[in-house]
Amino acid sequence: MSSPEKVIEAIRNSFIGASQVYTNGSCIMFYFFLKTIYPKALPYWSKEERHMITKIGNKYYDINGVVTNTAGYELDSEKYSSFPIAVAFPERREKRVRYANAKRMY
Repeated sequence: MSSPEKVIEAIRNSFIGASQVYTNGSCIMFYFFLKTIYPKALPYWSKEERHMITKIGNKYYDINGVVTNTAGYELDSEKYSSFPIAVAFPERREKRVRYANAKRMY
């Protein structure tokens, strides 16, 4: 199995704008992607940054690679990782519900 760094680099280089997509509303989907490859991956959420990073082994990652500044990140209690649309539309509950009912993440 490839290292998380190599997998993330391949994803980041797979299409123009990957960094922007996975740091602006789809960070949770990126966690889900990594979790399919690394089943023991854990989601860490920052309320201040409104961003999710993924812990694999003893390192933290997002689409840009290893995250070294993890201050303010806490293990997510499935508040966000169980409902991805909550991050994309945090103040628009009706839109979240409509998307959830349509079984779409975004």
